Amino acid sequence: MGINNVNAHISLNMLRLILNLYVALRQSLKQIEIFEITSPCIGVCQSGPKGFCVGCFRSREERVHWTKLEQDVQSKIIKACAARKKRAQAAQNKKKSPTDTSPQLGFLDDSFNPKNQ
Repeated sequence: MGINNVNAHISLNMLRLILNLYVALRQSLKQIEIFEITSPCIGVCQSGPKGFCVGCFRSREERVHWTKLEQDVQSKIIKACAARKKRAQAAQNKKKSPTDTSPQLGFLDDSFNPKNQ
């Protein structure tokens, strides 16, 4: 093996080593947040039918342990809360019947009673 081949072989192995170290380091490091993630609490603090807060859509465990969680976990919870809120709003909109849109004297609403007028 010539000197150039030896140098090329060493360089290739060195590059492989550096690449493997880089990949291992990248996997072990967590994303560093510059700013603290604030609590999504809006002060409603009531559990809904599925156990999530009707204000921020966090579970009880997520609310209790919020300050102890790492920022990457808090970020994932924020995203999950947004998805929960979207699903809850979609379910709420689905419950509304399209025939209940007219406010005219309650003709489409069984609660109208002319005796009460």
